[in-house]
Amino acid sequence: MFKDLLSVFCRHSMLVISQVTVRIHAEAYSQQNVGLLQEILGEYKEALESYKQYLELSRKNGDKKGIAQAYGLHGSVYASLGNQSLSKTYHEQHVNLALKHGDPKMLSQSYEQMGDSCLKMSLFRDAVECFTEMLKSCPKNDVEMQLTALVKIGVAFKNDRKYQYGLYYFEQARNIAEDFGLMDIATMCEYNVACIL
Repeated sequence: MFKDLLSVFCRHSMLVISQVTVRIHAEAYSQQNVGLLQEILGEYKEALESYKQYLELSRKNGDKKGIAQAYGLHGSVYASLGNQSLSKTYHEQHVNLALKHGDPKMLSQSYEQMGDSCLKMSLFRDAVECFTEMLKSCPKNDVEMQLTALVKIGVAFKNDRKYQYGLYYFEQARNIAEDFGLMDIATMCEYNVACIL
C-alpha cells in the first residue's frame, strides 16, 4: 500500500514538474516571438527587453539553444541600433555557445545571424566572412541552408559593389537550386543577377 501511494505521489510530482517546465519553455518562446515582432516594428528598446526575458527564462529552463539564440537576437537589435561593439559581442557569444555544444545547424545559424547584422551595419567584408563560415559549418545534407549561404555571400559582394564576385555566387546557387528543384532560391538568384546587370 505504501509503495502504491509513493508511486502515485512520484508520478504526480513528475507531472507537475513537467507542466512547470513546459510553461516556462512556452513563456520563453513567447518572449522571443514578441521580441521579433517588436524588432520588425523598429521598437528596439522593447525588443531588447523581450529578448532579455527570453534569455532569463531560457537560463531558468536550462535551454542551451534558447540561451544561444537570445544572444544572437540581442546582437541583431544592437546592429539595428548601430552599436557594432555590442552587436559583435553578443554574436560572438552565440557562436561560442554553438561551438561548445557541437551543433552544426546552430553554428551555421549563428554565423548567418552575425552576417545579417554585418549587412545591416554595411560591414560587407565581415558579412562575407560570416556567410563563408556559415557555408563551412552547414550540415552536409542541408542543401537549402548551403544555398542560402551562397546567396548571402553574393548579396554581401553585391552590396560592396564587387559585382563579379556576387554574380559568381548567384550563378552557383541558381544552378544548384535548379538541380534540386528549389525554384524559390533560383528565382531569388535571378532577381539579384538582374539587379546587378
